[in-house]
Amino acid sequence: MAHPEAVRNIPEECKEIEEDHLPNYGQPGECLYKVYVGIAYRDNSFDSYMNSQECLFGPGSQFLSHYKVLLRADMDTFPTPRLLGFWPEGVIADKGYGTMMGKESIKEALRQLACAAGINHQEWFNIGSSWYGDGRRVRNLAKLTVALNKFGRAHMFGPGTPCRCAECVSIPKECEWGGGPYAGVLLLYLQEIAINKILTPEEWNTLPPGVLDQGVTDSKRSVCQPGVLHCMHNAEPFSKFAFAMGKYRENDMAELNITITRDYAMFMALSSNKQGKNGNIALDNFYKNIGNYTWPEYCKDRS
Repeated sequence: MAHPEAVRNIPEECKEIEEDHLPNYGQPGECLYKVYVGIAYRDNSFDSYMNSQECLFGPGSQFLSHYKVLLRADMDTFPTPRLLGFWPEGVIADKGYGTMMGKESIKEALRQLACAAGINHQEWFNIGSSWYGDGRRVRNLAKLTVALNKFGRAHMFGPGTPCRCAECVSIPKECEWGGGPYAGVLLLYLQEIAINKILTPEEWNTLPPGVLDQGVTDSKRSVCQPGVLHCMHNAEPFSKFAFAMGKYRENDMAELNITITRDYAMFMALSSNKQGKNGNIALDNFYKNIGNYTWPEYCKDRS
């Protein structure tokens, strides 16, 4: 999905589709996009983060029902070759994300929100922001997340709550980043509650570790192991902050090993944004490294 203002940044080889689009089953993959105006643009009473969820089920998204699996991920992520041929039966997520930051106050706030919304919280916490799997259920998770937005915001951060008390002149320390419930990650909190509602205990107990929302700083881990890399708040390479500030513009990519998570993220980011230099050398070295193998063949014994 792409906002009309973002279309000019989409590569020319990508094709615009309409809402009656049908996937080309069995054919090579394509780069497709649909022009979409998110819910927060249409109704500014919704948080802007809800756009990344509502586009999965909102007006004109019906074509997504034809896909067996869907990936919902943040913009600062990189899908990896691990996803090629990976077709989970249910929905998977990472349950070692650290969303609670070790704070019981955040857990209790989510328990109370779930209870107030009529949802049985199953004590599943620290869930990553990426979902991958059964397309129908991914879309249902998104529907519930968006449905909880206004109620969740009012219940956790509205007037009269500990984070917005009548006598406060600034945000209490207990509601700042790392201190307790933090309004800036409300989307993550609501996604957690949606997971608690829709996943089964069996699914939760069998979630594969180390697949989604994995870091981008490991200089030894094979890119065949994680399925989605997620840029955290790290300063060391690859850093999304350094990238945004243009600090990689003159970065020499000649020594990058694209089969390693850190270098894969670096190459993908810089190549897409025309930053760095000698990317062609890194790509040549990559082809020499994997020989005549395709990504699935190369990753077969490395995932």
